[in-house]
Amino acid sequence: MKHTSIHMNKLSLILLLILPLSLGAKENQNLTKVKVACIGDSITFGAKVQERKNNSYPAQLQKILGNGFSVRNFGRSGSTIQLKPKLSYPKLKQFSQVKEWAPDIIIIKLGTNDANQSNHNWQGQDAFQKDYETFIDSCSQLQSKPKIYLCTVAPSFNDPGNREEIITDNVNPTIKEIASKHDLQLIDVFSALRGKKELFPDSLHPNAQGAKIIAQTVAESIQPMSENTHKNLVQSQQSSHWQIPSNKEKLHIIITMGQSNMTGFGHIKEEDKKPVPNIVYLPTKYKGDLRFLPAKHPINNRLKSHRFGLQIPFAIEYLKTNPDVKVALIPLAWGGAKIQKLNKGTAVYNDAMEKIAFAKKFGTLKAVLWHQGESDSVNDTLASSYEGKLHQLISDLRSDLNAPQLPFIVGNLAEFYGIGRNESHLNGIKKIKSILEDLPSNVPHTGFVSSSGLKSIDKHNVHFDRESFIEFGKRYARELSHITHKKSN
Repeated sequence: MKHTSIHMNKLSLILLLILPLSLGAKENQNLTKVKVACIGDSITFGAKVQERKNNSYPAQLQKILGNGFSVRNFGRSGSTIQLKPKLSYPKLKQFSQVKEWAPDIIIIKLGTNDANQSNHNWQGQDAFQKDYETFIDSCSQLQSKPKIYLCTVAPSFNDPGNREEIITDNVNPTIKEIASKHDLQLIDVFSALRGKKELFPDSLHPNAQGAKIIAQTVAESIQPMSENTHKNLVQSQQSSHWQIPSNKEKLHIIITMGQSNMTGFGHIKEEDKKPVPNIVYLPTKYKGDLRFLPAKHPINNRLKSHRFGLQIPFAIEYLKTNPDVKVALIPLAWGGAKIQKLNKGTAVYNDAMEKIAFAKKFGTLKAVLWHQGESDSVNDTLASSYEGKLHQLISDLRSDLNAPQLPFIVGNLAEFYGIGRNESHLNGIKKIKSILEDLPSNVPHTGFVSSSGLKSIDKHNVHFDRESFIEFGKRYARELSHITHKKSN
């Protein structure tokens, strides 16, 4: 049994960085937390520690390591690593929970109860080593391929079970030998607590200060490799949820265009900042090479005012009926823009062509989502020319992209848009809404999405709120499904 490959398997994922489609680590440094599982007995559990939930060594380790890590306490009082005793850790529900959690790091601190002769736990050094190595093998077989650390056992002071001698002469030397044999990192808890009898009120369990010393000793071993581990975890997630498929038919490209209700203006919750599996996007602003990134809000990053939008809710709904693909969003909306700023020949249109051309190397165009018209409703001149400009834009896109039947889906202006406006503006809004609603009757392969019942985020009555963007995105997805179904028939 050899475990040098455990860490190397993760480190090898760094090779993904050289792929042209690899997703920028800098963009995703908060993508995930390093999951640390603390396996052990009552000392790990925090027995005899006041306010155990806050002062056990795993709890204090979490405080030291910080937000980049998620530390869980899987300690079980009385447990052993040997298989014969009643509370053998490999047979306990705690180990099943560890396996289910799929940690990135496992800290093993077992052996104190193995050394207890008074209840006949100690089966001899050979049995201890064999069962310890078997347990390591079980840990290494987890799908998460965790990095495994072995802790020496904390000292015991005048314990009636004769643990002190067995820990010193048998348990800890064996743990050190196993760590060396299998190239696993050793954390010397015994040396950190040696001679500190005052920290062991019952001679066996350390108090909160002793638990703090264990946590500090463990943290010193983990923290030097945390940056590489985190980078590898990011790459690992990218390789599964956000790796670009080799088959272009499995990457569905969705172009999103318009103005601020397409860029997104809803409040962003903490959960919205986490990338959504199987959805990638091309950033509106970027440095260096253009590349796909895991999709999270805000999907448009040109302005600080860009927030929660309909694109990701659309993609989530779209994947429900297309579960075997990934969605690539290309956000091209521009807040406050009149349609003439988006038409062919403009900087926005040219940027769109550049990004779409890049995306087409790896995927298949599926649709354009459009929400725009507020800025063209302000007077009769703009509103009256809107229909011709919109039809021309659709024609130009389809021609330049060599996609004559590319679905083009428009969403209606908000029902609340127009409250408090003057009569001329209200007439313009009415005209724009009519043009959008009539589009499927006038241009083939187009769709219309109602904004009925959607709500405003504020008193200005221009932008939708977060819940409305979610519903609007779902409606766009359903309309695209309807159009696609009609085309196939």
